[in-house]
Amino acid sequence: MSRRARARTWPGTVALVLVAAAGLLWGGWLLAGGRLFWVGSPSMGRVAPVGSLVVTRPLPADQPLRLGEVVVFHPGLDVPAVYVHRIEAILPVPGHPTEYRTKGDLNQLPDPWVITRASVVGRPVAIIPAIGWLYRSATWLLFGAAVVAGLSFVLTGGPRRVLLVLGPMLLVAVPAIIDHPFVSGFLYGSGQNGNRVVARVVDTGILPVTFTVHGGHPVRAVPGQEVVAIGTTVAHRTVVPVRVAASLPWWGWLLVVAVCLLPLAANAWLSRFAEVAPDVDDPSPPDDAVSPDDAVSPDDAVSPDDAVSPDDAVSPDAAVSPDAGSVTAHL
Repeated sequence: MSRRARARTWPGTVALVLVAAAGLLWGGWLLAGGRLFWVGSPSMGRVAPVGSLVVTRPLPADQPLRLGEVVVFHPGLDVPAVYVHRIEAILPVPGHPTEYRTKGDLNQLPDPWVITRASVVGRPVAIIPAIGWLYRSATWLLFGAAVVAGLSFVLTGGPRRVLLVLGPMLLVAVPAIIDHPFVSGFLYGSGQNGNRVVARVVDTGILPVTFTVHGGHPVRAVPGQEVVAIGTTVAHRTVVPVRVAASLPWWGWLLVVAVCLLPLAANAWLSRFAEVAPDVDDPSPPDDAVSPDDAVSPDDAVSPDDAVSPDDAVSPDAAVSPDAGSVTAHL
């Protein structure tokens, strides 16, 4: 394979290898009884912020559930969702399996159900913030990466460079527009006393943010943190207007700018492979090589009779005159 062919196919090969490796890891974890979940509710606060990836393992039969332990469970047939909450109370029932009452750390009241050991899906071994957003969009990302990798083997030149730059951007932009993972907030509750408004808000995005209620001061929060923002009411409005904005230090904004410039850097880097270079394995001669038909034949050689004689040489007097500024000949 020529150097240009290798340069054209290696990005697609790397993408396919990464997709295959992710599939093998996922399959191995499932066979071992592990499960992955993403957190979509702010009820656990900073323990498991929205967008976290929860990695669980099966609960051994000889290990009891402890008070205050975080578990992943399925409440029952009436509630199809899976929850990540903390055990708040243990309720022994004579003659029946022990029941457990659960509660989210930020919830003011316990959950409206009780669970048994059979309801527990697993025990968290790792809670990784922000990575759950990737897990939520895994189907889109893996399918899109496979399409981009496949097309990279087919396209060449400019269209291929455009694909390798805009393809990954599109894969990231679609989930970002739909889910708003970077900057987001959740209003947990509010109260009003005269024209004074108190709002309980939680940062549900990846980045630190500031919450500002109308007429109040900004309050900063990190992912999963609950804060209280105070402001004033707005005439003729029944909702509490809360403004959410990213809150980053100067180096954080520089990092955001650098990430936004990555497509331009990738395009410049990929353009290196667009330069025309001779293939090592290509036996065809260069375009400017002299063919045998174009070689000078003996008949076209300059004979001694056609050489410039001394009489035909330019005399020193036939020179450019500095005064006239033109060629003059003196006889």
